[in-house]
Amino acid sequence: MNADDLSARRVLFLADELHSSGGLELFELAIAEALSKRGWELVLSYATDGDLVDRWSAIAEMRRRDAHPDLAAAVSRSDIVYCHWVHLLEPALAAAQSVGRPVAGHLHLPPFHLRDGWKGLVKGRHRWPMEPRVWSKRTEVGAFAAVSDFTRAQWLRSGLPADRVLTIHNGIDLAIYRPPTADERREVRAEFGVGDDEIVIGYVGRLDPLKGVHHLLDAFSTLAAGDPRLRLVIVGAPTRNDIAAGERFADELRARSPATVRWLGKRRDTERLYRGFDLFVVPSNWDEPFGLVTIEAMASGVPVLSTCRGGIPEILTGPLARWLVEPDTASIREGLERLLAEDLAAVGRSGLEHVRSHFTIDHTAAGVERMLLDLISGGGRARPELP
Repeated sequence: MNADDLSARRVLFLADELHSSGGLELFELAIAEALSKRGWELVLSYATDGDLVDRWSAIAEMRRRDAHPDLAAAVSRSDIVYCHWVHLLEPALAAAQSVGRPVAGHLHLPPFHLRDGWKGLVKGRHRWPMEPRVWSKRTEVGAFAAVSDFTRAQWLRSGLPADRVLTIHNGIDLAIYRPPTADERREVRAEFGVGDDEIVIGYVGRLDPLKGVHHLLDAFSTLAAGDPRLRLVIVGAPTRNDIAAGERFADELRARSPATVRWLGKRRDTERLYRGFDLFVVPSNWDEPFGLVTIEAMASGVPVLSTCRGGIPEILTGPLARWLVEPDTASIREGLERLLAEDLAAVGRSGLEHVRSHFTIDHTAAGVERMLLDLISGGGRARPELP
């Protein structure tokens, strides 16, 4: 099949709620918009409406599943199924096979269904069963895209075959995440309640121990005691998995934070808030599959200090690797001290150029497009280029 044959470029996405409640939902939509710009026709099968429905409606034929319950009928209207949700891949594969269409999956998260270490030996490796024809070496899914080499390796250890999983790094839209004008920067910093002579350290993410925000807060508190210019702005809300525990953790953080910390809660305008930061910290305690906020801040011209967990070292490479630290309070404090001694504007420019060269949404969409076309033309099985 020729890549220029527009009749063969029709792709079905699957989703549940169309809400901008998480990075995965927004990233899936960003990829869809990028494919639409590249000439693809889109179909979306979804469960319920949300605040993203207007953006989806602008690019896709909308098929809400209560009105169109026959998924195979939706699949038959496309040349390929492209699924970002682990729990939807099994029904997607069944529907696609019933009408002879290939399937691609996108792996944003680790294989949470598996236990590692001694727990796997004592309790069993599987937390819950996974369909072998999707999640084993015998997978019938044509190809999977993993968001980082780190995430790819996790899924290979879970049992997926190496020749079915390729790495396609996440990317962002540089029209959305960009350095501010002077007026934009001044406006956001006025909202923070800070002036030009103060230094704003930013955090965007869940208020969760796994995100390491407590290490950042403690490192900042020590530094701020000796430098009255420092301010910390925390954007985010407690974890959704255990609301009560999340609220307790957030309350404990607020109780011990100095007055120089500003708590903004959950926001939907984070792309604008980055423009008021002088530097940004990703203090994660867990292995981030990729670390999207890292490139969001860098694209906004903001220097980034990050812990060396998961896929993040694949972002901060070359000269930027010196801003990788261990996930503990002392290392984050030492990294902040080193970064604050640098020319922040120069570090920010270096990060911006790095994102432009490696992590734009166009880079990601080009990789996805190659995968989809390879599946369509290859009889339902892609031939990924291995790292």
